[in-house]
This record gives sequence, structure tokens and C-alpha cells, in this order.
Amino acid sequence: MLKIVQRTKRALSSVCRVWSGLTTPYLYEHVKLLHIRTLYSLLHNITNSIGFQHGKMVTHGDYVLRLDVTFCDLNQETVGSDILSILQHLFRNLPNLKVLLIKELRCFYRPLRSMQATKTRRFFLESVTPKLEVMSWIDGASVSVKLWASFLRSHPRIRALLLPCCEPLTGLSSLRIQLPHLEEVISCARRDLIFYPEAFTTGDLPNLKRLIHLLPYNQDYRPTYIGHHPFLLIHGSKLQSVHFWSFNRVGEFPLSKFLRAVQETCPKVREIGLTCYWSDIVAFPSMPAVHTLAIRNLDPQFGKGDCRAMLRSLVEAKDGGLVGLRVVRFVDERNLAHLRKHFHQQLNSAATALAKLGVFIEGVGLP
Repeated sequence: MLKIVQRTKRALSSVCRVWSGLTTPYLYEHVKLLHIRTLYSLLHNITNSIGFQHGKMVTHGDYVLRLDVTFCDLNQETVGSDILSILQHLFRNLPNLKVLLIKELRCFYRPLRSMQATKTRRFFLESVTPKLEVMSWIDGASVSVKLWASFLRSHPRIRALLLPCCEPLTGLSSLRIQLPHLEEVISCARRDLIFYPEAFTTGDLPNLKRLIHLLPYNQDYRPTYIGHHPFLLIHGSKLQSVHFWSFNRVGEFPLSKFLRAVQETCPKVREIGLTCYWSDIVAFPSMPAVHTLAIRNLDPQFGKGDCRAMLRSLVEAKDGGLVGLRVVRFVDERNLAHLRKHFHQQLNSAATALAKLGVFIEGVGLP
């Protein structure tokens, strides 16, 4: 759908000069950097003046609201390139940027773990406008915690955050970071924030509402993750929505343990989300306040067994731990389309059974 929208925008801009002027802001509002070669042309494009508004020079960069840096052509030849410096210059020319997604820059980023001791170069994210609201860093590379803390302190408007790896976090309490607008944290077991209470004290995240947590693989699991869960102990009372991603294919470990941690520490939670393989879906502990269950299957081509396990778990959840359940939502529309196409009868039967219990499945009408 997004590709169709982009093609439509480009087609409209080519009709005439007037239409081009009208559509330009929409053409540049969401920019994707998929190839390194496009980085240079984009930088040239966005710095060119296209006129004046309210007595101020306007460039294409003024229209960019979201930037996805997801290079798919990284190789050994490009590792030596000074990509981070170019990105830093690019960010400086995007004054209205609201959403920034960075994915897999680790081959450029390795030297920056010790960058806090280098005065000749600045952290490449420091040039991002303080207007930034959403920061998503999808990467396994480690980031100097002092650099990351400095970035957060200079971007207080952030309302959604996916953390990079920050190691080590010992002594982070002296770096005090306050994010008064932060509503959503996306964290991973390997990004240790969720397990270190000194990262953010309770007063530093007054508006936190949602947690999305990527659970560790079984082989990466450490019992202390669950035994203490300090992030939930400190911030759980604020959370209204918790969504877990579990990539494990065997047994219920450790998903069920995290659900019990939510049960113990998050009394205000109204929405629980599970992204997992439906064949491994687990029973819910008692969480009577939960109103909405959001589910996704990691296997888009699931079979009859997965379908049966998921639909059965919905009925059991209402009869068991989620007595207040009212809405079931399929997060991935492809899951629902697959159910409609291959398991239409089973889906309708489950929808009817749940309706009798007062539960509505979004997007599924009663037969």
C-alpha cells in the first residue's frame, strides 16, 4: 500500500508545475534510505533552495518528517566510508524531523563505543533536531552509554523509543535522564535498560504507558531477568499496555514468566499483546483488568494446528485469567486474511463462541 501511495504522489507531481508545488511536501514527508548511493543524491536534493516562505528560505529537507536509514547494500568496500559523518550532515538539514529509524549500521559504528574520549568528532546523532519524537534503533551494535544518555537529554520531546545496546550501565544513575513525554518503550533482553533500575527512576518517565519487549531466546535467558524485573517494579504501575515478542519455538519458557511479572507489577494494564508462534501460545495468569488482547503469529503461513491452538486459547483466556476481556485484535492483517482464506469455518465458530462470552474479534463479523 505504501508503494502505491508513493507512486501516486510522484505521478501527481509530474502533471504540471502547480501540482508539483502542491505535492512536493508529501513526496518528501517520508524518506527511505535503502542504498548508500542514494545518500549522496538525497543530501544534494534536500539542501537545494526551492523558494521562500514567511521570509525564510525553504528546502526539501524542511518537508521531511520521517527518515528510515535501512541500507541493504553494506559490504566490506563501504565499511571504510565516512557514512556517519554524511548522515550527521544530513540530519542537520532536516529541521522538522519527527521520526527516525536506524537499522544495522554496526559495521560503521564499532569505533564509536569509545567515542566519549574523542574530542575531535561528535556523536553522529547529536545533529538530529530536538523536535524528534520517535527514535527506533534496530541494531545489535553496542553504543557508549554516555553518548546515548547525552542524545536523550538533548531530545526531551521523544515519546517513543527503541533502545540500542548500551553496555555497561553501571553508574548510569549519575547520568540522570528525564523524558517527560515518553509514552512507549521498546526494549530487548540484550538491551539491558529494562533490567537496570538506575537507568530511569520513577519520576523521569511520568507519562510512560506502553512497553513492547522482545524476549530473549532460551539460550540467552538468565533467571535474574525475571527474578528482579526492576523496570517493571519501578514503572509497572504506570503501564496500560504491554506487548511481548517471543521467538522461542519450544515450550512456554520464558513467556509465561514475563506474563506473571506483569500480573504482579502492572495493575493498570488494559491491553496485552503477544507476538509468537501460535503453536507455543501460553495460558494467561489472572489479569481481570485486561480489556484487549492483541495477537500476531510469527509464521504467516501457519497450519491447522496453530489455528486450533490460537482459537482455543482465546476462549480459555476469557474463561480463565482474562475475565474482563472484551476485544481481540489481530495485529498483522495477513494473519486474519490467512484465517479467512483457509480456516473460515473455525474462525466463525470461535467468533460465535466468544460473542456469547461478550468478546468481539475486530474485523470478523458474526455468521
